[in-house]
Amino acid sequence: MTSRHRSSETSAPSSAARTGARTPSRRTVVKAAAAGAVLAAPLAAALPAGAAGAAPAFLHGVASGDPLPDGVLLWTRVTPVPEAVPGSGTGPDTEVNWVVATDRDFTNVVAKGSVTATAA
Repeated sequence: MTSRHRSSETSAPSSAARTGARTPSRRTVVKAAAAGAVLAAPLAAALPAGAAGAAPAFLHGVASGDPLPDGVLLWTRVTPVPEAVPGSGTGPDTEVNWVVATDRDFTNVVAKGSVTATAA
């Protein structure tokens, strides 16, 4: 499942620009996404095989790439039910929400959205 977000703001400068606050560079966003994936990998590996039993789970981590000045490509595999193993082509459609922030605590959210993940 992939989702691409591009900023549509092209008119008036943002409040961050007016106050002199810096927006993250694409390199910073890519480094943060890579760090998140590295930190999440041991957690996903430590989960038991049936961990997706109660709710949708991200047992395969999250990756990013194809950075552009105004966007980035995010990739993950969601396991909505235990039977939906990779390659099975089974499992219900699942709504996945995503959030991008400039800080670790997600107090300065710069983009968010949702996408429907399908078995296809």
